[in-house]
Amino acid sequence: MPQALACGSISAKSEGKTEFMMVSLEGVARAGEFLAASIIEARGSRASHVAIYGTDLWVETPSGRILRVQVKTASRPSPARWGSLTSDYRFMKTASGKGHSQPDLYFLVALDLQLMLVFDKMATGGTRISADAFSIDAQEYGIATHLF
Repeated sequence: MPQALACGSISAKSEGKTEFMMVSLEGVARAGEFLAASIIEARGSRASHVAIYGTDLWVETPSGRILRVQVKTASRPSPARWGSLTSDYRFMKTASGKGHSQPDLYFLVALDLQLMLVFDKMATGGTRISADAFSIDAQEYGIATHLF
């Protein structure tokens, strides 16, 4: 049965995935930021939502380091391309403006799976990640490698 979410969207479970009908791209982005923050908080680190160009979260690691994080969110995978058997998630990154520093980490969120991957670098332009790459194990490995 569909249920209303606080961000103004509707979700329904379908084949182990959550389907989101968002009002806007901004709604998708904000939902990804809050999901990423909740995943980090559930593992004992602190996450604060910030509104700074190129930074969505400040994450305090268990050692006390503060990391600047940019969250990129896809609501669902794009259909499989010709010649490919799997669909992929697409994430866009624009070039940093003059005088703006790069974030320390990128959290790439697959909103329908409610999973994220953690990277310390991301190419400008588009990044495609296979739907198969998102898993609990991959998420936990990224968190353990970059935050602990």
